[in-house]
Amino acid sequence: MGMFDFDGNGHTDSGEQFIGYQIFKDVTGSGSSSSGGSRRGGLDGFTVFIIILFVFWLLNQICSLLY
Repeated sequence: MGMFDFDGNGHTDSGEQFIGYQIFKDVTGSGSSSSGGSRRGGLDGFTVFIIILFVFWLLNQICSLLY
């Protein structure tokens, strides 16, 4: 059974090799397809945490000026 033997017939044909290569590209993030799946411009958890912390600090400053 080959590494990319998706139909289990004991042989890896060119179609199965191509599908395996596409899966490899999708998983590793290599390739230049812009059809989705990539997180360009996305925010990670740390950035969201910093933004929330800044907003909390800003609201705290505003409340301390008002009260």
